[in-house]
Amino acid sequence: MSDYVHPELLASTEWAGEHLRDPKIRLVEVGWNSAGYESGYIPGAVCWVWTGNVLQSSVRDILAKTALETQLSQAGIAQDTTSI
Repeated sequence: MSDYVHPELLASTEWAGEHLRDPKIRLVEVGWNSAGYESGYIPGAVCWVWTGNVLQSSVRDILAKTALETQLSQAGIAQDTTSI
């Protein structure tokens, strides 16, 4: 990971494994569908389907601020939560 400008901002699989039960960490999988998530996911992780949870299809853009705040809240992500 040393090739990245800010490697301290990347989470390794080891780091994620060490923080699975940390209530201030939320792992989020974003994909085109939930098939991969449903076949096996990291305990405590949440699944966002791009076209259902992230994309505002009427304008083909990411969610507006209020909608994104609602989505984050429903996933258990607050201002003091680190999301990966």
